[in-house]
Amino acid sequence: STNMMDRNKLVNEAPFTAFFGQMSPGRAAVFCAYNIVKSYMTEHPNVTLEQLMDMSDAQKILAGSRYNP
Repeated sequence: STNMMDRNKLVNEAPFTAFFGQMSPGRAAVFCAYNIVKSYMTEHPNVTLEQLMDMSDAQKILAGSRYNP
């Protein structure tokens, strides 16, 4: 979504993430993104953090992470 209010609900501090209900943690999108990057770096140990930060294709990172929540 490009709606700033929707994005804020997923990334801002809160007791829970509104989209997922009161049993979910706050900042759920940040948690998922961290786990995707962690998984990508585990799958590609030859990639440096600088190289990862230079990547602009989010779909390539997601596919390369083989992330399975």
